[in-house]
Amino acid sequence: MNAGTVRAKRSPAGLAREVAMKKRKMKRVLLTALMMVLAAGTARAGTTGKLVGKVVDANTGQPLVGANVVLEGTYRGSATDLDGEYMIFNLPPGRYTVTASVIGYQNATFENVGVNIDRTTTLDFKLNPTVMQAAEAIVILAKKPVVKRDLTSTESMVSDEQLQMTPVDNLGDAVQLQAGVVKGHFRGGRSNEVAYMIDGVIVSDPYTKNDPLGRTTSNQVELAAIQEIQVISGTFNAEYGQAMSGIINVVTKEGDADKFHGELSVGLGDYVSGRSLDLGEYQPPPDRETYAEDLNPMDLQDYQASFSGPIPFSGGRTTFFTSGRILKDHGRVYGQRIFTPQDSSDFSSQNPANWYIEQSGDGEVVPLDPFQKWSVQAKLTHHFTPTLKLSYSILADHMKYRDLENRLDDPFEDARRFKYDPDGLYWKFRDGRNHILTVNQTLGRNTFYNLSASFTKSTMKYYVHEDPFDPDYVTQDRLADAQNFAFYTGGQGMWHHERETRKAGLKLDVTHQANKRHQLKGGFDIGQYLLRMKEFQLMWDDDLGRITINPLGAWNHQAYPDREASSPFGGFPFEGPGHRPTQIAAYLQDKMEYDFMVVNFGVRFDYFHPDGLVPEDLRDPANDRFAYYDAELDTVVQGLDPVSPVADPTSADPAQRYNRWHSKYREAKAVTQFSPRIGIAFPVTDRGVIHFSYGHFFQIPPFQYLYYNPEFTVRGGVKQSIIGNAELKPEQTVMYEIGLSQELMPGIAVNATGFYKDVRNLLGTEIQKTYAQEQYARYVNRDYGNVRGITVALDKRLENYYGIGIDYTFQVAEGNASDPNQVYIYNQSDPPQEPEKKVRPLDWDQTHTVNATITIGEPSQWSVGLIGRMGSGLPYTSTPFLGVPGELNDERRPTQYNVDLKAYRTFRWAGLRATATLWVYNLFDIRNENDVWKDTGRATYTLEQTRLASVRGYNT
Repeated sequence: MNAGTVRAKRSPAGLAREVAMKKRKMKRVLLTALMMVLAAGTARAGTTGKLVGKVVDANTGQPLVGANVVLEGTYRGSATDLDGEYMIFNLPPGRYTVTASVIGYQNATFENVGVNIDRTTTLDFKLNPTVMQAAEAIVILAKKPVVKRDLTSTESMVSDEQLQMTPVDNLGDAVQLQAGVVKGHFRGGRSNEVAYMIDGVIVSDPYTKNDPLGRTTSNQVELAAIQEIQVISGTFNAEYGQAMSGIINVVTKEGDADKFHGELSVGLGDYVSGRSLDLGEYQPPPDRETYAEDLNPMDLQDYQASFSGPIPFSGGRTTFFTSGRILKDHGRVYGQRIFTPQDSSDFSSQNPANWYIEQSGDGEVVPLDPFQKWSVQAKLTHHFTPTLKLSYSILADHMKYRDLENRLDDPFEDARRFKYDPDGLYWKFRDGRNHILTVNQTLGRNTFYNLSASFTKSTMKYYVHEDPFDPDYVTQDRLADAQNFAFYTGGQGMWHHERETRKAGLKLDVTHQANKRHQLKGGFDIGQYLLRMKEFQLMWDDDLGRITINPLGAWNHQAYPDREASSPFGGFPFEGPGHRPTQIAAYLQDKMEYDFMVVNFGVRFDYFHPDGLVPEDLRDPANDRFAYYDAELDTVVQGLDPVSPVADPTSADPAQRYNRWHSKYREAKAVTQFSPRIGIAFPVTDRGVIHFSYGHFFQIPPFQYLYYNPEFTVRGGVKQSIIGNAELKPEQTVMYEIGLSQELMPGIAVNATGFYKDVRNLLGTEIQKTYAQEQYARYVNRDYGNVRGITVALDKRLENYYGIGIDYTFQVAEGNASDPNQVYIYNQSDPPQEPEKKVRPLDWDQTHTVNATITIGEPSQWSVGLIGRMGSGLPYTSTPFLGVPGELNDERRPTQYNVDLKAYRTFRWAGLRATATLWVYNLFDIRNENDVWKDTGRATYTLEQTRLASVRGYNT
């Protein structure tokens, strides 16, 4: 093949459908029947806990047989056996009042008994004999144990009461305070290695698997609707999958069966500082130059409301909980509208006096990162019987915002350069919808199940104008007016992007208490996805004088194809264009509880079918058809394959001489994986526990990398093409940890844990070449790393008006690459500058992290909460002035500090409650240096300023 060959490409989207409609219908019928059988036979990860204990005679210590143990205000309870022991499981997390009674003994009641997700709470009763049947019951205020005897790995529980008293504003803030979590990274893993769950159902967007704690992540539960947060930063049981570093499981609130409850919150504020807005010294001068001059309490608006209670005329069997939030953030990074996208400038002259500058902006100071969001959540719960519960919940949100993130494959657009042309920035939109229908039923004394059917949808769009042919769009040449990294003086972003991810899920968890020592749990999880994506770049046609769009299949016009799904279920229940991958998982685990030891052992099986195509010939990934001139026959051969060996070299008929063209793609293969997990806890004293855990953890890389560049287009003459790989293997982590939990004195405990993670098969890129010697990158499993460290946490339970929590994390996170695109990025230069493949500090390797929380007050009346954070400097790659760049991540940024404050006072009048709250983030207005110059390691100065004379245009 020579480089001058003319090509007419055959798109993968045009491949012949290989599965007949009859076969597709049969798959749907079989799947529908399968789901009906499963639903009829039994109809999620953990969302409940267990209460156990013993009832004895206070004088003799003898067990009391047949004593009744009841949770007040519920239908739940149990009777003691021949050993005086009882057990109540399948309890939602929360606080309970528990009463034990038996004829001939005085009743005893414990108030404020806490039950946590997946944990066993032990509550023992000692009853006093009495001859008076009507003797007043003994009431005892239960205290939350600071050491959990059945905890076999590192785990944190955050209650709704803690969320109320701590200066956190969203789910991410609350999780970031837990030991081992550093800027969204759990124990040194990549930020997309965390599974985010609502009521035991995974709702993470598999397309990007973005940091679930991020501000712009869809389907985040607001704090007002959270009953409890379970954060697992260590090894986790076999019931949890598709995560390598951590689990975030949020259990949402239900309505009270006895009373109505409502709250309304109105928050107003702004970013307050004496610092400059950093607008530069340009004309016209800005009307305000500091944050203090820009102060406006309406710039930050936060409205929240919730309402819950029983449904009228339901007899307390049906309850509801609703909440909503509207958040409007004006932004804190500013630009100035000196230019508009339509402005044209000429900086080609070496003499600045000869520059032509057109500026039609109004000079208004404009935020570059505005953010708006609304979200609503509702949960309806109905108790058919004391042992059968049905609940339905819905979560919906919408976000509109701007940010300063760039596209990877278009280096000609740089969001930060729109500082004085702010109308050229993209508007971005995210929408999330999440529906969960759950049946929870207790079958006899020892068994219960959860069956959940879920539907999750998330969409993301970005563009400057919704209509791609909007007359306000101008030529892309305006972005080239400013040269050598000067700020743009006209133009706008030229891309339109739209994607959608849907998931239909069915999940069953069955728990069986086989005997006092063994709790068996097993289940399955089926997830069927639909992924759609379409994006294109607007191109200005000088001849037509308007915007045009290249044909589908060009490098700057891509879409997921309309093809027959190859997944086991035929893509059911989804139809239409897009990829329909399938995930199926099953697990079995045993929790063995002895007086001297607790063991969690389990195994998990995962199956993934990608529903994608893979090029058979990586030197011809685009499956090009060639128009080839055969000099011997003196004719142009079209629609045949001149690259493969000829069929009959002597024939004068091209159709006989050359092989027929065939589609050089095949269906991606499915992958399976088994994951063993084990955790052991040894109570060394009545106040101390040592634990050890080990496990294998796997996850499929984010789906965007499986289907990136769906037409497998390779751009000629540049090194800016990447293609996806539908046969990416699961990424793998093998994790070990050993830890100690010890109660130092009543209400005060210390937890220390050492951990090690060996990470393999991480996502990366490799460089390939076509027959025409064009280079492109392809996603493969090539990166690796390891993490080791210790965490130490000291907790003082909230008593006597104060509580304290301090945690320290020391860790070393190393690997050959922090970014999956590292090889691709380094090969952009000529010659390529790919660093030596060896272990180096990862971008998020924060060696020392300290979080401290101090809470003072009485939760029902008033509180003052402080959060202090300290993090040692993150690594960066240095480039000395006029010197040679150092090794990857060879230097460190400055240490960062921050303190937040929340204080509130509650007032009560005529049955109403009003609360005044003060929030202050970054209390001491500390300037932390995030991005630093590579020559000085500081954000405030650089020696490179002496070389900026070549910049032509607006520049600071």
